[in-house]
Amino acid sequence: TNIDYTFSTQTVDPDAQLVYYLWFWGDEMSEWMGPYESGVSIQVEHSWTADGTYEIKVKAKDELDAVSNWSEPLTITIVGKPFIEIGEITGGFGLHAKLQNTGAINATEVQWNISLQGLIFIGKEKTGVVDTIVPGSFSTAKTGFILGFGNVDFTITATAEGLNPVEKQVSVFVFGPFVTRVV
Repeated sequence: TNIDYTFSTQTVDPDAQLVYYLWFWGDEMSEWMGPYESGVSIQVEHSWTADGTYEIKVKAKDELDAVSNWSEPLTITIVGKPFIEIGEITGGFGLHAKLQNTGAINATEVQWNISLQGLIFIGKEKTGVVDTIVPGSFSTAKTGFILGFGNVDFTITATAEGLNPVEKQVSVFVFGPFVTRVV
């Protein structure tokens, strides 16, 4: 979903008149596009916002409004993307952040990075990779052992194959290896 796909068509007008095209995308109809030279291949982009199977077809008309039949339909199946959200962040022994896939397909190669800014002696940064998070599920990113004191800024960034990174920041209070408050 939400990806521009490119389609092409061409027709030859027997009188060599200029040609216009009308596309039916399965989710909407275009306006008449053109004019184009007879016999010239044209390219058009379209994207779908919802999952589904769609039939695409096109028809042509010339300058005198002589209209062709619809083309044979081309069937296309559009599937959604994964969508990674950073959910609840909890303290305790270190910090834990939920990486949730709220999208329609598996999120693969989910890379995450945790960084702590403040009075941290051990464990300022941690990275990891989750092979797959299925839709509606989550994985937990963890700092592991940290040692510090005071108010600390916690930032987690996550991305998956084909997705832009997402980031969440919170302030925490660290006392030794324990996080006692997440704000």
